[in-house]
Amino acid sequence: MILADKSMAEDTIQLVFMKFIRSGREISELKELYLYLRKAVRNEAYKLLKKNNDHENLKISYAQTGLLESKSEDFASEQQEIVESAMRKLPPRQREVLHMKVFENMTFKEIAEMLDKSVNTVASRYQYAIEKLKVIIPDDARETLYG
Repeated sequence: MILADKSMAEDTIQLVFMKFIRSGREISELKELYLYLRKAVRNEAYKLLKKNNDHENLKISYAQTGLLESKSEDFASEQQEIVESAMRKLPPRQREVLHMKVFENMTFKEIAEMLDKSVNTVASRYQYAIEKLKVIIPDDARETLYG
């Protein structure tokens, strides 16, 4: 969700696993493997964004593969395309929080713990994302989304 590009995300995950293997650590050493891997992938994704130092061009050049992993039963194909296109236009940190809240059903507290941020920061990012989506998604498309 941070990179909004499937192949870049796959490369980032591969890099995290390679770094883990090279570290010589054992999986049994990690009490919270899921949290460790998620944070490691997140950190690598932001390093990639920082390395490219060109967030706007990166966002625009995404392959148009599905941003959301699987089609939701709540969305028709056209609706999912509208949502994905709009989400690609959000800054990565807002897109990340929005995805965790809406598509992963996490609470602000859970997201804050995952991201090592305050609940207020997470809630603000979510609110900013919602406000931007209201501007990004045209009125006629909103009618399609909300029926």
